[in-house]
Amino acid sequence: MDFESVADELYALPRDEFTAARNAAAKQAREQGHCELAEQIGALHRPSTAAWVANLMAREQPGEIRALVELGDGLREAQHRLQGDELRRLSTQRHQLVHGLVQQAQALARAAGHPASESVSRELSNTFTAAVNSSAAAQALAGGRLTSALDPADAAVELFAEAGTAQASEHVPDGGTRQDDDRLRQELERLRREAA
Repeated sequence: MDFESVADELYALPRDEFTAARNAAAKQAREQGHCELAEQIGALHRPSTAAWVANLMAREQPGEIRALVELGDGLREAQHRLQGDELRRLSTQRHQLVHGLVQQAQALARAAGHPASESVSRELSNTFTAAVNSSAAAQALAGGRLTSALDPADAAVELFAEAGTAQASEHVPDGGTRQDDDRLRQELERLRREAA
């Protein structure tokens, strides 16, 4: 018995079975003399409904979660290079991908006997958007052990960490003008607000 395998098993269970299974696993670890492991298991939190559905999605559709990671990497690279057209294209792709993932997650939840409410669907959208915005959020989602929905505003800090750090007077993209640079910064600001 080890923590990683127990945690993976617990977060793969239906949400309403989590607490009893966690308590049983902690008791078993304690009976086997693994007091520290028992404490770690006992400290695991039952996932919210949205987190449970997101975890289900991570296990059932790992390729879709990888697509979020790749899209986020592309957005950060485009932002770093101040590529406005690429940012707009990737932003549109983000909306389409997140919308599609929410629909897939809703279908998985229905199939598991727990249809997602409107508020759960919103939280799923936020979680998937956060996973695009932040590689750390994407890794957390891919791990399949979320306990609550992710906040895209928190995750946007990573996506736009460098936005506005280069002054127009210090850097103008090759072949560009100061006006082009200002326009790109305005586009980055718009995307930051949208992500938040």
